[in-house]
Amino acid sequence: AGQAQGADVILGDRDVQVTLRRLTEALAVTDLDKLLNPDSELEQSMKELFGDAAAEPANPLLINPSENPQQFKQEMTTYVETLKSRDRIQKIMAQLKAVAPELVQVMLTERDAYMATGLDVLSPEYPIITAVFGMAHQDGIEQNLRRKGWQQVTIPCQKAAVL
Repeated sequence: AGQAQGADVILGDRDVQVTLRRLTEALAVTDLDKLLNPDSELEQSMKELFGDAAAEPANPLLINPSENPQQFKQEMTTYVETLKSRDRIQKIMAQLKAVAPELVQVMLTERDAYMATGLDVLSPEYPIITAVFGMAHQDGIEQNLRRKGWQQVTIPCQKAAVL
């Protein structure tokens, strides 16, 4: 979509092979029993977000999409819509950090710093940058950019014309 508008598209996340290697290292020192414990605070947070159904096989990742595409679509939609809240993401990430700090370090903290540095390096060359990333990365990227001297700017959006 960006290229169709004449914009440069730059993929700014860390190389997936580096992340996978680091993830393997992190898993080796993560207490998986604690992470996967059904009575953990993380699991309790998930139940609060998704209701008691989170404990049941209503998790879209447990549904075979080819066997039941309609149920998969409905459960995935509910799952994604529930997570579309910065407060919910922050709560889950805080619980995950308490249970598996090594995983959060690899999957969020390191990648947030990498992406923020990439944006900072690009800023002299590109006066306008649109960055697209997952909501779980928002706080970390913002914090990293503030440490680099960036300031938050809110630009009012005009109503788009309907064609």
